[in-house]
Amino acid sequence: MSEGEQGLRIYRAFRSEFKSLLDNIYGNHKDFKSFKPNMKRLVITDFDHTLANTLTSVKITKIDGSVDSVDSKCFKTLSGARTDFAVFTEDELKKTKINPAAVKRITSLRENAYVMVVTARSQEHSWRSILEFGKKNKIDLDAVIPVNAKLLRDSLWKKIKVQYKIPKGMKKGLLAIALVEYAAALGAHIDEVYYLEDTDKYISAYINLTQNIFPEKKFHVYDFQRKFQGENTFYVDEYLGYTIKDKYVSANGMITGEVRKFSSADCSE
Repeated sequence: MSEGEQGLRIYRAFRSEFKSLLDNIYGNHKDFKSFKPNMKRLVITDFDHTLANTLTSVKITKIDGSVDSVDSKCFKTLSGARTDFAVFTEDELKKTKINPAAVKRITSLRENAYVMVVTARSQEHSWRSILEFGKKNKIDLDAVIPVNAKLLRDSLWKKIKVQYKIPKGMKKGLLAIALVEYAAALGAHIDEVYYLEDTDKYISAYINLTQNIFPEKKFHVYDFQRKFQGENTFYVDEYLGYTIKDKYVSANGMITGEVRKFSSADCSE
């Protein structure tokens, strides 16, 4: 069974739990906007290193007790090591700057669209503070879902893990499927889904999961790649569309490779 097939199996087994989760989220966050019948697009954007030009370092405690401060975009945690994400505070977020390339892309897609952040952050303030980040920077966000927040861990991910192993990086894709169906139930006619992301494992898992589930809809991915110019950082986005099973297609329409091997190579080994 492929990872995409495993993800689809998980979603179908827990479809009602995903719906209940979204009912809970929208019922308890009155500052989130609802889906409207005129909405044709769903735009899902990652936060760190995509919507935000995050420069925050994280600390990793190695098995020998030594501590390294590492780039929060490109790091690997060795077996036995612990990663401390406590640095992602409200004050840290207030100091974080936008990624102009992502804002430009979202603005170009905004008409008749529902735009939301789906982030790997887990801090409870993220529901509110990322929405405030959008307002501060004049980015029109409709909702925010922190994938690893306590609500999602307790009401969904822990329950799934009792029965299934969730493929690496697939939580965002599972939520995307749930959101498409949730929007349809509220009368929105989503024809196209856009996903803005910088992390290769999330992009690969997302494409593997979504490429065959809604054949009548168009899925688009923008991979944000970080570049350096002296001491400054900036981002460029590469478009990936896909309609061919197990392949991703670049902006020029050429088949460029198998999605499970997708790599933008913007993190040094």
